[in-house]
Amino acid sequence: EHFARVTSSSEYYPKARFHLGVIANLEGRYSRAISMFESAKNDGSKSLRTQANLNIARVHYEQKKYRQAFRYYALVDRKSDQWLDTIFETSWAFYILKKHNNTLGNIHTIHSPFFEDRFYPEAYVLQAITFLRLCRLDEVKKSLKAFQRKYKPVNTALKRMLGEYRGRPTAFFRLVNKYHNGSLSRYQKVWSIVDSLSRTDIYKGARKTIRNSDKELQKLGNAPRSWQSVGLYDEIKNFLKKKKSAAVASGGKNLFMKARDYQNYLKRLSDQTTFIQLEMNLNKIDGLRKKLNVKGAENKNLNFIGGLQELKVGQDLEYWPFQGEYWEDELGGYIYNVNSNCGSGSGGKK
Repeated sequence: EHFARVTSSSEYYPKARFHLGVIANLEGRYSRAISMFESAKNDGSKSLRTQANLNIARVHYEQKKYRQAFRYYALVDRKSDQWLDTIFETSWAFYILKKHNNTLGNIHTIHSPFFEDRFYPEAYVLQAITFLRLCRLDEVKKSLKAFQRKYKPVNTALKRMLGEYRGRPTAFFRLVNKYHNGSLSRYQKVWSIVDSLSRTDIYKGARKTIRNSDKELQKLGNAPRSWQSVGLYDEIKNFLKKKKSAAVASGGKNLFMKARDYQNYLKRLSDQTTFIQLEMNLNKIDGLRKKLNVKGAENKNLNFIGGLQELKVGQDLEYWPFQGEYWEDELGGYIYNVNSNCGSGSGGKK
């Protein structure tokens, strides 16, 4: 009700529309949600437009309208923090539509050296079950091993870090802040987690509060001496300092809880990889593949030529084979060219 009272002449109008969209989506009012997000895009900042496009894509995804979802995912700015999220989320959409080569192509981008410190452990699980659908068992095993090789040390370092900073929210916030400023020299094995924490709204919101408080304190320090002798000066100064301290403490506490969620997330994914490996060892491949069948949606016959670009009739295409070297302008445009081994009698050994 209060968001709806924000008038179109207010600078906060786009943000109010955006939050109304979030609420409408939570209520299952998808058309209204999309309308509110579209309204937020019109006069909002670049970051708000990016987030609005991402949310519209997610609303369509939730409704299994993947063609529309892809269209809005493609609008997310490549330079934004959310761009890699779009690559990962569309990987799942391609998986549901049984576009396995597109799924594997997107994961190829996520696993590129450009994103070495980004936290997407689930990409290995998705890669494994995609290969499993294709009965390419050797590749399944490689994906499972790659997950364990990369994230087992991360999990060990994460446990140690959480143990050290338990009950120390201010210190934990400063740890994340050090990473953001490029001065963190510890816990290199868990930098992917810290990097992810530094990209959260929790951290960004706390930093904004600190930054604004520092600006106010600077203005206060430049006030005339005669004004500084007034009692109100000290009250405002103490208030701003407490505001900063509260932002650091609250931010650190919530970031620590988020890091603990990541720990549980890694545990669940590790259990999944163990389960897949066990079922393979017990030769229960057919039963496991049946569990991986997800009900698709409309537009199953969509074809994408790499990234989120839909194939158009009569379109001239030129493919360049991947030769081990990643190019930044090709990220998000990869597509695999592998066939299913199911029914070949080879058991995926080829």
